[in-house]
Formats: sequence, C-alpha cells, structure tokens
Amino acid sequence: MSEELLEKDVSEISEVTEEVTADTVDDMSEEKKRRSLWVIVPIIVALVVGIGTLAVMGLRALGIINPYERDYIDVTGRTAAQIAKDKNYKYEKFLKEYGLPDDMPKNTSERAVFYNIPVKKYVEKTPGIESFEQLKESMGWDDSITEDTTMGDALDATKLSFYVGDEQLERFKALYELSDEVTGDTLYGDVRNIVDAKEKEFHDAQAAQTAVPTEEVTEQ
Repeated sequence: MSEELLEKDVSEISEVTEEVTADTVDDMSEEKKRRSLWVIVPIIVALVVGIGTLAVMGLRALGIINPYERDYIDVTGRTAAQIAKDKNYKYEKFLKEYGLPDDMPKNTSERAVFYNIPVKKYVEKTPGIESFEQLKESMGWDDSITEDTTMGDALDATKLSFYVGDEQLERFKALYELSDEVTGDTLYGDVRNIVDAKEKEFHDAQAAQTAVPTEEVTEQ
C-alpha cells in the first residue's frame, strides 16, 4: 500500500471517527439532559407542593382560609365573635364553653359554629335532651357517631325520616323545594346546603321586612 493511499485511509477513518464521536457526545448529552430532568422535575414538584402547603398554612393563620367553614353556607351573617359578645363571653372562654377548636377564627359564621359544636356539648346546652344516648336513639345514629362527633358530621349522617319525621317529610320537602327523589332514607347531608340556602333566603327576607326605611324615619 502506497503512502498516499495509507494517508487517505487514515484521513477517512479520522473523519468517520470524528463523526461517530460527535454523535456519541450528542447522544450522551441528550441522555444526560433527560437524567437531569428526572432529578429536577421531582424536586420542582416537591418545592411547589411544599410552598403551596406553607401558603395554605399561612392563609389559615391569617384567617383567610377557614377550615371550619368547609362548604357550609353563611345563613345569618353573624360571626363567632358576635355570638361570644352577645353571650357576654370572652372569645377564648366562648370557644371552651361550647367545645369549639381553640384556633377557630372570630369571623367563622354562626351556622359553621353550630356545625362544629361536639354532640356532647349540644346535649349539655339543649333543654329537653337528657343524654347522648337519648339523642342518638331519636336521631337513628349508629355507633360511628360518638359524643365527640361534631353536630355537622352527625346531622350529615342522619336520615330525614329521623331528622324531620316521616309525617312531616312532605311538608319539609315543599318548604325547602326539594325534589321528589328525596325520601325518608335521604341523608340530611345530601340536602343540607339546599336547606341552608333556603334558610338564608328566609332570613334575608325577614330582615328586609323588619328594617325601617330611612325615608319613613325622616317622614315621622
């Protein structure tokens, strides 16, 4: 083999080698990028979730997000702070007196306050109810409902046949404009927000009727 041919072969091999090396480097670079993404993405997700959790905790601490409101409807507009004031309680004592959470915000709605009262406190504060067992039997509760269950959770698990009575069911349905699909076996929790929304309408209408217009006061 002549020196010229040898140089030519060596040159071609070098070019091929360079191309293969370049392709290999590119492939390795892409693989490295993918592996980097596999590591980075979970870290980003974890950071986002962590920041989101901290944000929710911060909003709760500021009272912007109130975990005790859940999906409850504010019927009357009264707050926990107003109720405590009307009962001549300091706010902290009011919460303790009714077994409410220590961190319940003062702007919690009246209906949410009621739904967060433990059953045992409801029994204690309600005239005519002698014991938890009496209330449990009259409401048809099973053993999943205890004295420490909140009234909201207990009522949500109560059948309408026990909550309003079979004889009053049709009247109850008509009053709150419930569908024909609602029966005595329907749980109160399934219609709670419909009932509370209608209660809000009743409350607002009554408030409007009892309010004295400014013009009438001026004329008098």
